[in-house]
Amino acid sequence: MQKKDYINQIEKLLPELPDYVNDYYHAKRSIPLSLTTLYHYLSTFQQFFDWMRTTKVTGAASNRDITLSDLENLSLTDAQLYKEYQLNRPRLNTKKENNGLSKSSINPSLSALKSLFKYLSSESEGKNGKTLITRNVMEKIPLVKDGRTLQTRARTIGKKLLINGEAQVFLDFVEKEYAKKITAHQLAYFKVNKVRDLAIIALFLASGVRLSELCNLNLSDLHLDDEVPSIKVIRKGDVEDDVLLRIRFLHYIQDYLNQRPTLYPGSDNLDAVFVTARAGKVTRINTSTVETLVKRYSAAYGKPFSPHKLRHSIATDLYEKSGHDTQMVQTQLGQKSPNATQLYMHVSETRQESILKNL
Repeated sequence: MQKKDYINQIEKLLPELPDYVNDYYHAKRSIPLSLTTLYHYLSTFQQFFDWMRTTKVTGAASNRDITLSDLENLSLTDAQLYKEYQLNRPRLNTKKENNGLSKSSINPSLSALKSLFKYLSSESEGKNGKTLITRNVMEKIPLVKDGRTLQTRARTIGKKLLINGEAQVFLDFVEKEYAKKITAHQLAYFKVNKVRDLAIIALFLASGVRLSELCNLNLSDLHLDDEVPSIKVIRKGDVEDDVLLRIRFLHYIQDYLNQRPTLYPGSDNLDAVFVTARAGKVTRINTSTVETLVKRYSAAYGKPFSPHKLRHSIATDLYEKSGHDTQMVQTQLGQKSPNATQLYMHVSETRQESILKNL
């Protein structure tokens, strides 16, 4: 979603939530937290309040009626039950039979609640000059541990990366071989979007940007003709960043830009870099469409992966070819903490083990 879309969704959520959540929202906007983060936090609060009312933890008739006292007196048992509910509740929008959210999905939800309770108990100020609540039960609720070491994660991820020249092999597959593996109906759709899809994959591999950053790119953010090609993206926290690009994949992006007006009539009126057409209407491409196309091509290639693995791919390549420069990797990916780059160190070590076995 674009900034205006998040604002619209937030404006729909806020009237349904208590006034103290509105105060929290405005306090965090002044930091500022990104609209994306705040939207997901507010959605989490709404789900949490729904759960409180459904389970009779509160007698409030609506989410807006949930009081500060309800939160201050929330028992540790009930807070633990909510975490357990998250771990075991039925998944939405999936055909998978196993229930429960993944650990990576639960922790953002818990972090959102920890942020709200911390604000209310230590950062807020009521009319009496004191915080709005004095007890923070969420301090006692730990995040869900991954349960895997970095080495184990590296071994899993390493099998799905496109490194050491395989990125070009994958692009060649999409361009020249994929059409042989699909039906006539699928082929018609593929021919329309092939150039765009190649450009999307190429830009992931050229930059290492996040999925949302790619989808939110505007034409004015592209600086492909500069001596050092780059794109401007809005990172987490609404931080603007200039991302340098690998030159070897730029021709895919340029080919798409040259053909964009012909492939998607009406796209001249949109600033979005990547667009899609449905029922004659051209709109900015969304994250779910990009996720789907990457997974479809990678599955046909025989190595199913998500767009995030393309980000891991350039990071691992950059780490190895820069002489293990973690700061360079951190800068390229827009990561705030050097700890995030430790994964690529382990992926590199795992690859070294494999190479040594075959020497």
